[in-house]
This record gives sequence, structure tokens and C-alpha cells, in this order.
Amino acid sequence: MTKVNDLLDQAAKPEPRDPQPFTCADRKPVGLARAWIAAALIVESKQKILKDKREGIIDFLAPWHHQACQDAGRHEPSVLVETKLGVLRATFAHRYEKIKMSQLEAVQDAAGDHFEEWFIDKPALEVKKEVAEDPAKFNALIKRLAEVLGEEEFLANFQAPRQLGVLGTFTKEKFTLSSEQLRSLEAAGVHQIVNIARV
Repeated sequence: MTKVNDLLDQAAKPEPRDPQPFTCADRKPVGLARAWIAAALIVESKQKILKDKREGIIDFLAPWHHQACQDAGRHEPSVLVETKLGVLRATFAHRYEKIKMSQLEAVQDAAGDHFEEWFIDKPALEVKKEVAEDPAKFNALIKRLAEVLGEEEFLANFQAPRQLGVLGTFTKEKFTLSSEQLRSLEAAGVHQIVNIARV
């Protein structure tokens, strides 16, 4: 049991320190910090532009990709776009944004008879915020997890939100769907995550 306690002590969150950060007023780090902040502001500005361009690319490529898969009669996750500056790859991978259980009915309606073939109920556990943010409570909880928790103790410390999971069969068969059904599924909360990278 000592080893378990040692491991749990290592995994437990440290006690919070007195939040009194040091302030450095030396010229060199102040100049470097100013330069870093200026660069970060430029990067943030460019990231907004990239995000807007990315969304525009996806807005165009999603229906184009769907039609290309339909025309080919198969699912192909990648699309290449060749430009004078390089090649852009858009990957319509088997990754989707989280679908909340409050969206279940709308997704069921949009999926129709394929719901059980395309989606799965995925339970998850989360430590409640008030427990996770209190180091004393969190440390005590971790130690208690080494022992068997009773139902009352479990329910006092954990939430168990459920999510809808998208199965690989949906991604592979997505190209066979009509544009109307795709729009219905997207409106219901089924949003595929698309990766964009310069290659």
C-alpha cells in the first residue's frame, strides 16, 4: 500500500503557492518581452487571417470533396490543391467535434435508419470543477481512488456526461449521402474536423 500512496502523492496536484510573481524591470528582458509581445500580436493577427482563409477553403472543399467521393464511388480522405506557392492538403479524417447528448434527437432524425450504424453513445467521466480546483479535495479524491469507491462517494465527486461518437462506417459511407442529408446532419451537430497543412 505504501507504493500506491507514493504514486498517488506524485500524481496529486501540488498545493497552490502564494500568487506573488516576481517583476523584472531590467532593460534587456523588458526589451525582449516587448519584442515577444509585438511578435505575438502579429501572430495572433495572422492566425485570425489564417482561420478565416481555412474556413473559406473548407466551405468550398467540403461539398467538392463529397461530390468527388460520390463520383469515384469510394471514400478518400485527402484533397490536394496545387498552387504556385506550394501544395495544400485538406484531410477529411475520421475526427469530429464533440456531439452533446442534447443533440441526440436531431442527429437521430438526420441519420434516419443508419443511426446505430454510424453513431455510438460514449460515456465519459469528469472531475467536478469545484473538486478539481481545490487541491486539498483533489488530493483526497486521488487517494480515495486507490480504494473501492461506493456509489454515494462516486456520485459526490464525479460527473458522467455522455457524448455521441461517430463510427468509422459513417466516415467511409459519408460520400453516399445526399447534400440534403449532409446539411441535416451538420445542422444537428455532426461536424467533421478537417486538417489543413502546407506540404
